Amino acid sequence: MEFRIEGSIFAFLASNALFMTANVDFQAANTIFMATNAASQALKAGFHVLIASSEAGNLIIEISSAAFDASFIPFPASFFRKA
Repeated sequence: MEFRIEGSIFAFLASNALFMTANVDFQAANTIFMATNAASQALKAGFHVLIASSEAGNLIIEISSAAFDASFIPFPASFFRKA
């Protein structure tokens, strides 16, 4: 069996870089989805949930109650960068 890459190595590296960028974007979206799901579950359990943005551009989810004071899940602004 023969394997051949047509075109330049630069085109191959560029396509690989695009794939890696898309993968990072997917992982960021997945992380945000999981955090949103955790916040939703906390609301259902009777916790207070605050979703805010910091001055640095981070998304912060705060979950609190009388027994459980605060939990912060920060997301860097780079998660929301447009290509």
